[in-house]
Amino acid sequence: MPKYLVNLDLNQNQLVKARVENLGSAPGSPVAGQIYYNTSSNSLQYYNGSSWVVIADGDINGVTAGTGLSGGGTSGTVTLNVSGLTVSEIAAGSILVAGETFADNDTSLMTAAAINDRIESFGYTTNTGDITAVVAGTGLADGGTSGSVTLNVSGITVSEIAANSIQLSTESFADNDTTVMTSAAIADKIEAYGYTTNTGDITAVVAGTGMSGGATSGSATVTLADTAVTAASYGSATQVPNYTVDAQGRLTAAANTTIAIASSAVTDFTEAAQDVVGGMVAGTSNEVNVAYDDSAGTLTIGLPDDVTITGNLTVNGSTTTVNSTTVTVDDKNLELGSVASPSDTTADGGGITLKGATDKTILWENDTDSWDFSEHVNIASGKVFRIAGTSVLNATTLGSGVINSSLTTLGTISSGTWAATDVAVAHGGTGASTASAARSNLGVMEKVTATIGDGSATSFAITHNRSTTDVMVQVYDASSNDTVFANVTRNSTSQVTVSFASAPSSNAYKVVVIG
Repeated sequence: MPKYLVNLDLNQNQLVKARVENLGSAPGSPVAGQIYYNTSSNSLQYYNGSSWVVIADGDINGVTAGTGLSGGGTSGTVTLNVSGLTVSEIAAGSILVAGETFADNDTSLMTAAAINDRIESFGYTTNTGDITAVVAGTGLADGGTSGSVTLNVSGITVSEIAANSIQLSTESFADNDTTVMTSAAIADKIEAYGYTTNTGDITAVVAGTGMSGGATSGSATVTLADTAVTAASYGSATQVPNYTVDAQGRLTAAANTTIAIASSAVTDFTEAAQDVVGGMVAGTSNEVNVAYDDSAGTLTIGLPDDVTITGNLTVNGSTTTVNSTTVTVDDKNLELGSVASPSDTTADGGGITLKGATDKTILWENDTDSWDFSEHVNIASGKVFRIAGTSVLNATTLGSGVINSSLTTLGTISSGTWAATDVAVAHGGTGASTASAARSNLGVMEKVTATIGDGSATSFAITHNRSTTDVMVQVYDASSNDTVFANVTRNSTSQVTVSFASAPSSNAYKVVVIG
């Protein structure tokens, strides 16, 4: 078992569920103060420096019940009980009875009569007043001569109220809070403040011309009277409206009149219209063809098979379809997204779409500020990918100008020399260029060992040179290899001291320092 070679200081903490050493006989080579439990005599014993002494509970060997008590005993747990006490068993003068003169004290008992005398001596009485009856007066009812007495207010008449405490109508009075008022007085007071029940002097509302409704009392409503005109929409492409208006400006009649032109007013209208239109419309070479057939009365306008537009062509619509095998554009710049107010928002999603089994697109993505290719980008053999004129990638090699990279995955590196700064531990390196520093950075613990004990010294200094006080120290028996406990002091970042209560023999223990 582990051995403690120094005193054990619990720093005033509890020793919970501890058990003293159990032996059938006293241990050999004891020291003063040593304790053990003797299992033969079932006694706890301590060594006083010369002999073992049983730790007893005391020297009382018997308890006898005295006057007024029962029970007792000579062994084990002893119980005493108080038996029935009589007055004779209580000391004379310790009980106070009635009629005695006595002071306040905590050493005497009192009879009921003495308690009553004592209460009255303090000035207390069973009478709390000298009223013998309560009689109901004017305006009150009930009363009594004993017990709890209740008075109730009976019906009070005006005559029972003090003079001038009630104001009647037609009186002249000022504002106050000391009088009550009849309903007539309240009405007079309201009118005295200037309030009136009349809100105006209109006696009747009569509907005039073109109006209906009215009244001589209450809420009066006046509305416009209906006319003979039917509510509708008048006039059209072939009709004109006719209205009749009275002296009040009201429509009294409304109707539609169909537009009619007599045939005699027009001579060969069709031929005339054809001649006018045919003379006004002329074709342009390679732009618009016009054919006028007077005999058939038709005018044909169309485009030739080959159309040439000498000016600018503007097409307004949502879709323009070009069914051509080859489209040739002389302009070197094809402009897309040309709207009235172009912006990055209007340009978002613009680009080129090639129709196939699936759309092949090159689109501008405003959110990422980049062109988005839906398919692979293949660079021809011998060509490179450049950024700002610098070659960054060919078929198999990164460009020589690529000196910074955030590559997260590489293939197998079969050769090469690391010539950069030390790779940090957080990035998978050691953060060091020496093995010792690498072990330190990686938290790899190293150990220093020493064998101690010379039969005279009680403390031993061990130098570890770990440059920290964060070291673990363990001491074990050199012969049994059992762990023992000694006092360890971390003197500095390079040294610890191991101390014992008594000097260990030569090379008795080994010390291991890990850090």
